[in-house]
Amino acid sequence: MMAIAPIRIACIGDSITEGRGGVNSYPAQLQKILGSRYLVGNFGRTSASVLPGPLQYHKLPECQDAIDFRPNKVLMMLGTNDSPGLNWSERRERFRTAYRTLISGFRGLKSKPEIVVMLPPPMFFGESDWRPRNLVDEIIPLEQTLADVEGCLVFNAYELFKGKEESFPDRLHPNNLGFDLM
Repeated sequence: MMAIAPIRIACIGDSITEGRGGVNSYPAQLQKILGSRYLVGNFGRTSASVLPGPLQYHKLPECQDAIDFRPNKVLMMLGTNDSPGLNWSERRERFRTAYRTLISGFRGLKSKPEIVVMLPPPMFFGESDWRPRNLVDEIIPLEQTLADVEGCLVFNAYELFKGKEESFPDRLHPNNLGFDLM
């Protein structure tokens, strides 16, 4: 009798994906929930971004590790670290191009993974901080549109955590309960 290979899920993203090690990440929680028929890989990297820069995700070793993992599914949550700046709209096209390139890179794998775009959770900073506005006004709508155009499934972590500031002790990263919920 031949053993059935587990379904491989690559979780790519920034520190919200990477978590705080051990069970303190949503990929670790997902592995516990799904059990042995699945193999969940955490390929998050603190400060990773979509836009070009020193920590652009597609240039990081975590991206290559996720590719080498030969995933059947890719859960992609990026964009939070692309949110700083007063005039984000000037970066819109570069973001669109880099995000599509990332999707295409995974879609082109021999394993032909299903890609799930995970819209980032809210940031609970003050009104004077541009990051939450850029996330809501620019990044999330763009990611939603790209997911639709590219035929990707969408998981809306923003709506899941909207108004749940207590799950984000530093106003940016979920606590253990938040990781469980995600």
